[in-house]
Amino acid sequence: MKNGLALSAESPPAWLLQEFTAGVGMVRGEYLQRDCEAYITEPDVGRRVTQYLVQIAKLAAPDLVWYRTSDLDASEAAVLRGVEDAFLEPVPHLGIRGIRRSLRFPDSFRHELSAFRVAQQQCPNLRLLFPFVTTMDEAEAAKRYARAAGVEGNLGLMAETPAAVLTLPEMLDAGYSHVLVGCNDLWALTMAEIRRPGNYPTATVALGRLLELARKHTQDRDATLCFAGYLDAALIEMAEYTGVDAIVYHYAQLPALLGERYADLPDLELLAEIKQRTRAAVARLNHVT
Repeated sequence: MKNGLALSAESPPAWLLQEFTAGVGMVRGEYLQRDCEAYITEPDVGRRVTQYLVQIAKLAAPDLVWYRTSDLDASEAAVLRGVEDAFLEPVPHLGIRGIRRSLRFPDSFRHELSAFRVAQQQCPNLRLLFPFVTTMDEAEAAKRYARAAGVEGNLGLMAETPAAVLTLPEMLDAGYSHVLVGCNDLWALTMAEIRRPGNYPTATVALGRLLELARKHTQDRDATLCFAGYLDAALIEMAEYTGVDAIVYHYAQLPALLGERYADLPDLELLAEIKQRTRAAVARLNHVT
């Protein structure tokens, strides 16, 4: 089984990229924005996305690098400079986020796709991945926008809800060939748990059965299936047993999951720092409103 790497604005050393034979399974686009504390429509952010993707894609070549378009919830987006509409929702994880936000604000989505396309023209090993796709309408619309922007190559989607797993045959038939199961959301929505700091996914029977179903659907259509999230040994074992094509490890988790030889990597604390900055900004916004 192959291993892939998930990045959230970190700058990994060149040798590290060569160790992950499944390439970069996910670059989380929203963390590039949150690190800049500005929205994708700001010119400096669009340039940052393009430059970062070119940097990572060249280091990982010839392996693929999957860029996940932004998965910002309402609170996370509201505190960014240049956001088109700042609003709050009672349950952000179930609201206007992921591909829902992209389709609600198509001009912003086009900015992000354009930044990706500029990078892809320089690095043909870049691929596009859509987050929180739940319905066929969302899958088809995301594909239309990507192709209209000139995005080439296979397209991927994240299966993060039970509805997405159950609808995978239709989504794959609509032109997708790569699926990344995001166990954080899939576990929370399956087990009726609230996602919050410290409440991480576990290898439940229900999650395992959904993963097995996703494996069947992808095998039936010759699509790739990968597995990502905040992992532990039991989740990794479950994914290996199911026979996923690759497990995608978050950069910040490498020392804990794969050994102390990764303990001196640069930017290991960057993800936590970005999250803390966002939480502080959201708290200030909530206090004002």
